[in-house]
Amino acid sequence: MQSPNSALLRDRILDMDASASPNSAKIQKVFGGQDASQEKDLVSRLPDDILVHILSFLPTEDAIKTSILSKRWKYLWVSIPNFCFCDHSVWSRTMSHDLLLEVLASFFSSVESGAPVQNGPCIGKFYRWLEMPVAASRLRSWLSAAVKHNVQELKLFLPKGIEFVLPNSLFTSKSLWHFTLKMDCNLKLPGFICFSSLKYLNLRGVTFQDDQSTQQLFSGFPVLEHLTLFKCNWGNINEITIEIPTLKSLTFFEKVIFEDNFLNCKIVISALNLETLKVRGYLNVELLPCNLLSLDEASVNIEYLIDGQQEHSHRLVKLLCGLPNIKSLKLSNEALECLLFAESCPGHLPTFYNLTTLNASMNGPYVMNDDYTSGALIYVLQKSPNLKSLILSRGFEPEDVDMIMDIVPGCFQHCLKSVLIYNVDGAAQELCSLKYLYENAPVLESLSVICSPQLTKDLEKQEEIRHELEQLRGGSGSCKIVFLPYGASL
Repeated sequence: MQSPNSALLRDRILDMDASASPNSAKIQKVFGGQDASQEKDLVSRLPDDILVHILSFLPTEDAIKTSILSKRWKYLWVSIPNFCFCDHSVWSRTMSHDLLLEVLASFFSSVESGAPVQNGPCIGKFYRWLEMPVAASRLRSWLSAAVKHNVQELKLFLPKGIEFVLPNSLFTSKSLWHFTLKMDCNLKLPGFICFSSLKYLNLRGVTFQDDQSTQQLFSGFPVLEHLTLFKCNWGNINEITIEIPTLKSLTFFEKVIFEDNFLNCKIVISALNLETLKVRGYLNVELLPCNLLSLDEASVNIEYLIDGQQEHSHRLVKLLCGLPNIKSLKLSNEALECLLFAESCPGHLPTFYNLTTLNASMNGPYVMNDDYTSGALIYVLQKSPNLKSLILSRGFEPEDVDMIMDIVPGCFQHCLKSVLIYNVDGAAQELCSLKYLYENAPVLESLSVICSPQLTKDLEKQEEIRHELEQLRGGSGSCKIVFLPYGASL
């Protein structure tokens, strides 16, 4: 006999909108239960391991519904080899908060009560359901059970303002390979940490308590490949080293600080196999890359310059100095502006011998009021002797062209083959910058111009610009000039 709670849960699941799951009708038709004639109920005659195998092909939410068919079916779904609860599924979105908690509680209580389980449950994924308010003791119990039963992918989004201590067993999980944690409170860590299978880690909003425990955390990822640190609080940290030999990508997104000062925090990044580095924020934290011998791509997006641009400049130069082997570099307009404040900028920057692509349009290719400093851009170009591709959010202003007319970066003369410029409206001053590029880059093969809305409509003006440029090379057509409409994506 079913307990009152089980019966209530059964009725509430059955009362859910049938449209939430297109498989609901099929389930009732295929899995006949006790009400179907025994002659026609061939499925229920199959062995449990075959039934579990069949259930494994259903979405988890549909497999759970089979628990109401009969006493035999009550715990079969617990044995599904890959258990997935995603709150973005149609079924979960249609459930009330209380009902979803009941289903989760039912699952864990079934697992922990010693219910018959085929080969032990493997909780494949738990997604985002922890955004909902739930008692801390219950949450820790569920997490411990998830770890015990080999959770592989876990995303925890905890409500703001709630102090929560993760169970120690989570930090020694042998099965977890993808972990996202969002918690706007102190991250309290155990004495021993080893995520032996973790390859993807995304920490969002956490507050690191001190150097020792944080260093211990980042020393506990022997096979980590992808790390995202999103708006974390580094105010308690003086200096740590992120040294993970297996790391392939690192994204560092700083938290907004509405104060005109910088944190006294240094983060050394040492990763021999790092291929991609993305930095976005304000450089309130000092990032010091070293030994990034495999780095292919980096982007530095400084979103806002607070008072003390000189400190911004020093920190940016230190960051760039740690990227000597970079092949593709993206810089925001503010990053270029930062370099303007660095004393003797060309002397401070390293020479990027491997850099072949420079993108100076990170603030958005269709932002019309980009104010990057052309002088700083030229400085970077001078430090990129082997550059082949250049992407700009706009051309040089007339006053900039006058200033840099006698400064021609070596890459222009020897190896620059492709230039892409956004937001060209055909004004006389922009033609000056196009001529500067066209005249001083004799090996240029492709000049692509993304037109403004006005120039997009003016085909005659496009041809006029094309003709003027081609005449600079005697009309040889050695460089292909392409005009693309506003909004074009490449």
